[in-house]
Amino acid sequence: LENRSAVGEITSPTAIEDYYSCPVKAFLTRTLKIKEKEVGEVRPLSVGNFMHDVFERYVKNIDKVNDEETSAALVKEIAEKLFLSEKYSRYLKDESAKAVIDRLIEEATDYCYKTYEQLTRSKFKPAETEVKFGDGEKYPAVSLLGGKIKLRGKIDRIDEYDKYYRVIDYKTGRLPTKRNRINLKYTF
Repeated sequence: LENRSAVGEITSPTAIEDYYSCPVKAFLTRTLKIKEKEVGEVRPLSVGNFMHDVFERYVKNIDKVNDEETSAALVKEIAEKLFLSEKYSRYLKDESAKAVIDRLIEEATDYCYKTYEQLTRSKFKPAETEVKFGDGEKYPAVSLLGGKIKLRGKIDRIDEYDKYYRVIDYKTGRLPTKRNRINLKYTF
């Protein structure tokens, strides 16, 4: 668990997931705050962050998309801007990362177009992206175990239609293969 509050423990869905995937790694990264040395190579966390950044920008500009060609052009524009930013520019310096970057952009292009198609066939429309929830945030923390644990975090996307909402959680973090593509988890 990450820290304490007046009510009890505060944690995030990702912290719980990290703990159950590897308790030792969760302790080192979340409790001791040990970070991997930043180098120019593309790592799973970098992949996940990049894809989330592309998806967020794409959804915010989805009104510019009319077909597969304009979708691909938008993804290319977004990716180029991201790779010029301080956060991602170091990857362009690593010659061995070029193939990974090309694959990332290919996957982002494919995923974004599928998102466009899904949204054009649905009455749900994107309402918000990358929204934080927890104490002091737009949406309150989720209380678990009678308030002993408060869940906080970030929602990747919220779609709405009429009085209905759906919460979209992008599952990224490792380079997808044809068998392991980025998937959506819908929660109603």
